[in-house]
Amino acid sequence: MIEINLLPSQYQKKIKAMSCLNKLMPYLFLGLLVMLIFNLALSLFIFQRKTTLNKIKSTWHKKMPLFQEINSLKENLSKLSQEYNNLRSIANPEYSFSEFMYLIYTSLPVNIWFREFTFKEGALTIKGTVLDYQKDVSLSLKEFVDNLKKIVKITKVFPEIKIVSQEMRRMKDRRILYFELSFSK
Repeated sequence: MIEINLLPSQYQKKIKAMSCLNKLMPYLFLGLLVMLIFNLALSLFIFQRKTTLNKIKSTWHKKMPLFQEINSLKENLSKLSQEYNNLRSIANPEYSFSEFMYLIYTSLPVNIWFREFTFKEGALTIKGTVLDYQKDVSLSLKEFVDNLKKIVKITKVFPEIKIVSQEMRRMKDRRILYFELSFSK
């Protein structure tokens, strides 16, 4: 008897693989669908976060000048409080600032003029000019500083009095000395 095999073994293996694949196909489709839904949800979540981030950035950029203004006000406040503390350290309850200025004024020669007073970090700085009137300008300034050092009430508040800078200029036939004095503790 002759037997004809219409389904050879190699085709049987392919059919078994196809039937196995047909059984797995709904699960694969379901897995693909789950991955697609997860990807869509993740994209929506990322889009929502980006939108929120953009809103926060735009609000931040709108309010940035206010933050900068607040920071500059804080810096100004710290500078003012530092100046206040410096001025407060100068003003002793037993010794008034007006009396201190009066003592400086009374020892002031005729040819010395003040241009600027500055109080910083517990120190007093006086800028002024000396005109060559009846005395040499350098000698007048030195005598003035020496007279200030002899006044006990001044040296009690500022024990260190020194000439920080001097600059000699000529104006027509006169010599003018620009100076800066420093009173420190």
